[in-house]
Amino acid sequence: MASLAAGATLAALATATHPCSEQTILCADGVSIAVKIWKTPDVPPATGPSDRDGNDGHDRTRILCLHGWLDNSASFDILAPSLASPPGDWECGPLPDGGAEVAALDFPGHGLSSHKSPDGPTQLLAEYAYYVAEAATAM
Repeated sequence: MASLAAGATLAALATATHPCSEQTILCADGVSIAVKIWKTPDVPPATGPSDRDGNDGHDRTRILCLHGWLDNSASFDILAPSLASPPGDWECGPLPDGGAEVAALDFPGHGLSSHKSPDGPTQLLAEYAYYVAEAATAM
């Protein structure tokens, strides 16, 4: 129990210093995908793929976090704020001036995403690539 309480405390501290926003993405098949987004404070939003090579000085590295089976985006509540830290704070290498934008999604049937119909197709794992592409395109 102590480790569970310690993990909850770490998550609360991380979220307090780097609050996340939440959004829902409606996919073409009607499934809603819940996404949590952390980003470096006080920096304009990330530029879209079509204009990422523009030299506005506010480019961000985008990191997409995917949870495992029987899990959800809350798995990244401690890690994601560290990844979204301002430039110079990241130990894995330099980030652009805008820092990082970290997104963690809930696959269908997990977390706050909608659930698939019981009479729907059973190839849910095979569909994960589709949902990752849909979410990444919509963000």
